[in-house]
Amino acid sequence: MGEASPAHKPPGPGGRFLWLRDEPRVMLAAVVEGPDGPFTVATTHLSFVPAWNAAQLRLVVRALRRLPSPRLLLGDLNMPARVAALVSGWRPLARVPTFPAWQPRVQLDHVLLDRRGGARWSGEGTAETPRVPFSDHRPLVVEMSAGPPPRRPGLSDY
Repeated sequence: MGEASPAHKPPGPGGRFLWLRDEPRVMLAAVVEGPDGPFTVATTHLSFVPAWNAAQLRLVVRALRRLPSPRLLLGDLNMPARVAALVSGWRPLARVPTFPAWQPRVQLDHVLLDRRGGARWSGEGTAETPRVPFSDHRPLVVEMSAGPPPRRPGLSDY
């Protein structure tokens, strides 16, 4: 009998694991009673390690699906908008660069709306990223309203 060898080696130098110093990650969620009924809002700050933050986002989405809809997720997901939307399956309510704060080039901070049960809410398309003196990211401020997204005129309107 020979020795068994793994099909894939760990990604670090020389096929060894590479340990990175990261911090504990959490999600905080609240069910809020709004004028149109309950909704869930959650916030998190995911890892900066690619693939690991995607795995964390999948866990967050799975946990939030147990709470009432509509569901919003806000926070520093440490991934670009397209990746956040693809991994979560949720709709971004803003697409605007938030990092680095002094000259934003990439969006790492997000407001995502679960497509399941989120039809009564929409982002109005007004998103701001004001300068603040205490962060390397700009905050993402999104104005929301009840109701479906605004209807865009089509050819049949003319």
